[in-house]
Amino acid sequence: MSDKLPRARLWRRLGWIFGGFVLLLAMVVIAGYLWLRQSLPQLEGEILTAGVTHRVTVSRDADGVPTVQAANRVDASYALGYLHGQERFFQMDLLRRSGAGELSELLGDATLEFDKKRRRHRFRHRSERAAENFSDADLLVSSAYTSGVNDGLKALGAVPFEYTLLGVEPAAWSNMDSLLVVYAMYFTLQDSDNRYERNYSLAHDVMGKELVEFLVPFGTTWDAPVDGGALPLAPIPVDAPESGTGEQAPTVAMLPVDAAVPGSNNWVLGGSLTATGAAIVANDMHLGLGVPNIWYRVRLVIGEPGTDITGVSLPGAAAIVVGSNTDIAWGFTNSQTDTQDIVLIDWIDEAAGSYRTPSGPAKLEIVNETICSSSGKCDELPVRETVWGPLLEFTDHAGRAMVTHWIAHYEGAANTHLMQMENARTLEDAFAVAHRAGTPAQNLVVGDRHGNIGYTLLGPVPARFGHSGILPASWSDGSRGWSGRLLPPGLPVIINPPQDRLWSANARIVSGDWLQNVGFGNYALAGRQHQVRERMMALESADEDDLFAIQLDDEALFLARWRALMLEHFANHTDSSLAAALDKVERWEGRAVPESIGYRVVRRFRSHVTMRVISGLTEPLQDYLGERFPWYSRTVEGPAWRLVNERPAHLLPPGYDDWNALVDAAMADVIAEISSNGGLEKFTWGAYAELRIDHPLSSFVPALAWLTDPPVRQASGEFSNMPRIAAGSWGASERMVVSPGREENGIFQMPSGQSGHPLSPYYNKGHENWVRGTKTPFLPGEAKWILEFQPDDS
Repeated sequence: MSDKLPRARLWRRLGWIFGGFVLLLAMVVIAGYLWLRQSLPQLEGEILTAGVTHRVTVSRDADGVPTVQAANRVDASYALGYLHGQERFFQMDLLRRSGAGELSELLGDATLEFDKKRRRHRFRHRSERAAENFSDADLLVSSAYTSGVNDGLKALGAVPFEYTLLGVEPAAWSNMDSLLVVYAMYFTLQDSDNRYERNYSLAHDVMGKELVEFLVPFGTTWDAPVDGGALPLAPIPVDAPESGTGEQAPTVAMLPVDAAVPGSNNWVLGGSLTATGAAIVANDMHLGLGVPNIWYRVRLVIGEPGTDITGVSLPGAAAIVVGSNTDIAWGFTNSQTDTQDIVLIDWIDEAAGSYRTPSGPAKLEIVNETICSSSGKCDELPVRETVWGPLLEFTDHAGRAMVTHWIAHYEGAANTHLMQMENARTLEDAFAVAHRAGTPAQNLVVGDRHGNIGYTLLGPVPARFGHSGILPASWSDGSRGWSGRLLPPGLPVIINPPQDRLWSANARIVSGDWLQNVGFGNYALAGRQHQVRERMMALESADEDDLFAIQLDDEALFLARWRALMLEHFANHTDSSLAAALDKVERWEGRAVPESIGYRVVRRFRSHVTMRVISGLTEPLQDYLGERFPWYSRTVEGPAWRLVNERPAHLLPPGYDDWNALVDAAMADVIAEISSNGGLEKFTWGAYAELRIDHPLSSFVPALAWLTDPPVRQASGEFSNMPRIAAGSWGASERMVVSPGREENGIFQMPSGQSGHPLSPYYNKGHENWVRGTKTPFLPGEAKWILEFQPDDS
């Protein structure tokens, strides 16, 4: 009896302790929930504000997509800024700080080196100058948007939760911050250090012109330009590269053969090919995916001048980026045109910082930038400015001082002109906007309600003289350089082509003089663009569903020839370890679907063959650089395929008896990879390419992921080389299909959803439809929440 009483007391005490712990945990959870709720945006009610001159109504549908009804664009800009400020301020803040090289003020010491690389471009200084030169109309709209952002942020019950986790206060928005958002997109879509041309120059000098032009072709047999012009293929080199050891070259330092390319798909059908006689535009922009989505869907209905536009905005700016205004619809893809050149500095006295220019001697201007962290640490960064831009902090392989002359440094590279697209009524109107817009250069396709279609480049492209820009050169004598921004007729403009179809997918679009003018940029391999063209050419009397089907096209046309090569090569194999893998390849689905084992086997076979071929041929460059080997070519598919099929004996990489031995070795790599991944049945495409889409802070605070990040999913699609792009944290950031004037029949999808707040009633809404490819409407749905802004005359 005496033993039972202490035991009972012990259990009671443990019960009280456990109960207290549960109660404490519940209190913490409730407190956290209540704290988090305070930063939710206001969805309903009435707001009195001096920011509008007339009533503005914001109607959100179940997915949180707003329809903004306003009397004028200034009032609409205020309301849009308010919505962005309440729903997306942290994402806007990341963008502006990314553009300025000021992320460390938010994220701490971990991003100091990142900031140093970006700060030398001095985009905050350039934004300040540009904002000072806004026209009166631009200033009105930008100021209204900025006021809306700041008022929306202040009206939250608490700062966005990210700031509390980081222990910093959000800084107010300004007009120039909207330009920094544009500059952030320059960093995303263009190569700020011009690594491509620096590497090309290095390879050219070390390996020789003949070999480099073969290994880094400007075109391949996959090319599918709109004008149909083919580029001649470089001849297979006569001389073999030198090999120091005679052994197999290492493949560990090789390029990512299937790397994702910042880009997009877009295409447009003319009226002769549609059921209604109106053009139909399709667009899906490929970017790194995050939570929330980079875009913010919105419809603006504006009384004066009578605008009804639906599309996506980029939080941080007041413009509609792509969409339809009932008269025209338009979409973008990253153009990959050549917007940078390497300028070699011709020193007079390097120690004194004096150098030659076409205008005579000049001296480096030293500007000290202070880069600070939220930790309190600050570093000084001296930026050495030349007339062509900031001097790179390193020399090239020959010890020459260099400048990356970048169109982003030019006046007008970032501006607000894209906003005028919403008032364009014709193709010509749209092109006039495109040729003044300050954004990274984009392939623009436009279609109108009458069935007309057109293509041009939107955003600045340099007008070169005296050189192609492919190799570094001195500009000191004035015989080569840029004369400003390229404009028509030197800039491509295509209206109503004979095929009544236009398409682009980050590969080469034009040929001849136009190609010479826009430059031989770092174009994507045209496998994806080729497949889009084939699908487009098969369409007649099409509707929105037909174009949407192309966006979801995951057929492996690009890999089909590699599959055929594999099956032919191993047709008479006697190796039992290959039998199961080859059986999967023989019976593959022919599509990039999650369950496909054969697809992944073929894809990895292509990668390993390519790496072995190219690694062997670039051995001189590897010997020169050692571990710093930086080989990079998006079009390496062309020479790799030619070599493995034509099999010239003198170009067989060292260490192999013949080309068959190289192919055998590549397949052995695949078999080893299968084994290291748990066996063939686990070697699915879905396991390799599963979708992992994260909030920016969940990598810093992993415990946050359960609250902010959508579930890891396996979906159909690829990183590249087919229309449907969805793999890893990369994919179509939206899918849009719309015919101007018939927006009610349009289609729209977007991963991650509208909201940046995990307690929002529409957080991640629409994401599953994007994963599955389920069709959803372009226009916002029925209003679920209504918010009104009323002018405060007090």
